[in-house]
Parts: sequence; structure tokens; C-alpha cells
Amino acid sequence: MGKSTNRAEGRLKQLCCLGLGGEAVMPALLAELHGLVPTYANNFHFADETGRNPARFYNEHPGFADLMPLFVEEFYERRDREIKNMAYSEVSPFQFGVYDTAAALGPGNAKALGQHDYYHLIAVPLGYGLDFLRLFVRDGRQTRTLGMFHLAAEPGWRGWTADEKRRLVRLEPFFAYALARAPMC
Repeated sequence: MGKSTNRAEGRLKQLCCLGLGGEAVMPALLAELHGLVPTYANNFHFADETGRNPARFYNEHPGFADLMPLFVEEFYERRDREIKNMAYSEVSPFQFGVYDTAAALGPGNAKALGQHDYYHLIAVPLGYGLDFLRLFVRDGRQTRTLGMFHLAAEPGWRGWTADEKRRLVRLEPFFAYALARAPMC
């Protein structure tokens, strides 16, 4: 691990340990993740109280605000179900660790993503490629999902290395702590 990667990991741990709550630190966490794992754009889906369904989300891409109405009305927990293992609520109970596109969706479904309206109407206008990393963050007992990181690549991405995926997994306990902490003020 390089010096800048070590620094990014240290900053991520510090942010997670502030006790401010997930909503307060998420913009900084998503920005800092670029120094740990190379990505084009990052977003986070906060879980509801059951952990099985998404409650709200934060997308760091500035162009997403213009596409958010279309995303929410057409795709979020709706038409994303047309691609096996794409919808949050379908996979949150059983995906543990880091999954890239092929592992998250399965080989045939990863190809289907590139042919789906979601890809052409949301991902392409934002400059996203087909590749992504997904990490569902669980509470300390690994019983309830607290949310999901979705890290997007740009078109033509080389793919993530096993070491890059391990770096992300190592931080899951810190992410869980940040998400479980209630804001102090």
C-alpha cells in the first residue's frame, strides 16, 4: 500500500470515529474513498430501520441532482428489479463483503445492465461505465444492513485489484461505527 493510500485510509478511519452520524460524514467519506480505491463517482444508500430496504441516498456526482427525479420515479427499487441482483432490497440480506459488477449481478446480468434503460438514461449521462463496486455495511453483529456503498467506474475501466477490494472491506467496521452513531448535537 502506498503512502497516499495509507493516508486516505487513516483519514477515513478518523472521519468514521468522529461520532457525528452517517449523514454528517458521508460526503467526506465518499470524497476520501477516491484516495483509497480508484473510482469515478461514489454514492451511498442508507438503510431503513429493518436494514432490508433503502431509505435515502447520497450521490456525490453534481450532475445527479438533475437526474434524481427520473432515477427515483423510474428505477430506484422499481425497474432496477428487471436486472437480477441490482435492486438494493433484493440483495441486502445476502451480499457480504465487496462485490464488483460481475460478482454482484452474475455474468449474464452484468451484460444485461449495459442494455437496460437505467444504464442509458442514468449511468451514461453521468459518465459511468458498467463497472462498479458494492459494499453492504452491516452492524457489528452482521445481522442488520446499515447501508450500501456503490462506487462507480468510468467507461473502459481496467477493473479493481484484489488488494483494492480488500482495502475497502477492512474499513467496513469503521463505516458501521460511523453509521450506527447518532449525531452528538
